[in-house]
Amino acid sequence: MISEWLADKECSRCPCNDEDSPEFDTCECSPLSCPKLRKKYYKPSAVVYDAIPHQEVDIQCSNCGKRVTFKYSPANAKKRTDEGWNSFGDALYCPECSATWEERNGTDRPQWGAKHTQEKIKDWYDWQNRRGER
Repeated sequence: MISEWLADKECSRCPCNDEDSPEFDTCECSPLSCPKLRKKYYKPSAVVYDAIPHQEVDIQCSNCGKRVTFKYSPANAKKRTDEGWNSFGDALYCPECSATWEERNGTDRPQWGAKHTQEKIKDWYDWQNRRGER
């Protein structure tokens, strides 16, 4: 993302690179490009995600058809997995169906876990945006 790229750049045009400089406290750089200000003010979750317009994503359980719509962000995708959403392959399953997964499919076919589920939610988000649904 652009803000992550800016956060990694060094501030070369001001005295803030040299902490021994008498002008160290007079830096006029942006918080993202200045190493001194970045240490003090940079909060990735606030800067990275609040600066980007959120769009909604629809996810649907492949077993019962339960649908959830929410504004996509990695944090919101993690929230869904914390609520119990899970996946197997490309299919997503709601918390209720995830809880009964072993009864329906046996213990030899476990669900794929939170990280994979978050990737699948991102894939759904990207797919819906490519199709122009949002």
